[in-house]
Amino acid sequence: TVLSWLGYIYKYSGTDQLDTAEKAYKESFEIAKKLIPENDERLVPYVLDLAYLHYDQNKFDSAVPYYEQAIAILKNNTQNTQYWLSLYELSMCYYNNKTYDKALAGFLEIEANDTKPEVKDQLLIGPIYTRIGLIYKQQNDFGNAEIYLKKALSDCTQSNTDQTKCIVPLENLGDLYLVQKEDAKADIYYSQSWELQNNPTQFDPYLKTLTQNLITVNTYLNKTEEVKKYGAFLWNYLETFKEDELLDSYQNGADFFKRANQPELYRFLLEDELDYLQRKTPNNTKIHNVLNRLGKSYKDQKEYPKAEDCFSKAITFIQANGNNSTDLLANLDPLITVLTLSGKTSEAKKYTVLRETVFEKQANSPEGINKTKLKKALY
Repeated sequence: TVLSWLGYIYKYSGTDQLDTAEKAYKESFEIAKKLIPENDERLVPYVLDLAYLHYDQNKFDSAVPYYEQAIAILKNNTQNTQYWLSLYELSMCYYNNKTYDKALAGFLEIEANDTKPEVKDQLLIGPIYTRIGLIYKQQNDFGNAEIYLKKALSDCTQSNTDQTKCIVPLENLGDLYLVQKEDAKADIYYSQSWELQNNPTQFDPYLKTLTQNLITVNTYLNKTEEVKKYGAFLWNYLETFKEDELLDSYQNGADFFKRANQPELYRFLLEDELDYLQRKTPNNTKIHNVLNRLGKSYKDQKEYPKAEDCFSKAITFIQANGNNSTDLLANLDPLITVLTLSGKTSEAKKYTVLRETVFEKQANSPEGINKTKLKKALY
């Protein structure tokens, strides 16, 4: 007993004392084994001291044999609440180590006995339902996963007047339907979860992921205005709380909208990115790249006045920030095409002259001269 108390003291004295705590617990256990018969329940506290020590450090592999030993001793006396607490923590060890079959067996045993006082008075059934549902999902048994995740949500809503406690159960169901590409069902649960947390005061990576998932499912459902709502929220959220991730979010979103063939949403994102860049870094060269992409998208949709505006602004920006020939040509060529298609012949000629000037400047640059010499050498 003295050694057990020493182990307890060392355990909570800091991480540098954990090895000393384990040594004290093991010495205590060895002494207990000499004084107490092998399957006597009086051994259980000494076994669990070691189980808890490893469990609290997330050393689940090391904790497993001690929990198994405690359960083996208690298996003939399941009225002992310690049996069920140990079974739950052993199942959590298996779950965290991805030994899903054993974890599932443990959680199902607890569920089957939930009406017994020694179980229901010690363990909340909602988290048990959740783990069972997530294991079935991991095993691609989506039917059973749905049953148990819905049980978890039902238990949560009935047990809590504060529905923000049910954010995770809602998202779990959304995730389940997302995996199965049941976008309409995923949207129902994701949107309920989002409504419970859309006024954040700090960054939460789970809220970011939830919002991205809502953008995804609503894109596939062709709910354009909903996508815009969630997109605007996401970019403002990142700008406010996690600005270093914002540009990557714009890039990933643009790629997604292009793959999904959603030109309106693609341009909506680019307009938002352009606004951000012009406000925060008005000389950032990304600005003319965004204008160029916007112009091309408007051109593809035959919205020539808007395309003309984007290409013209890109050219003005480039001329004011380095006058790079390659960047100018990337905008001059499509601008001339757009002006020609719009019947603006004189404007097209003006930019054609500018393009020839840029070509000449490019040819006379050191880089251009070197390219000419290389071609002559090759031929």
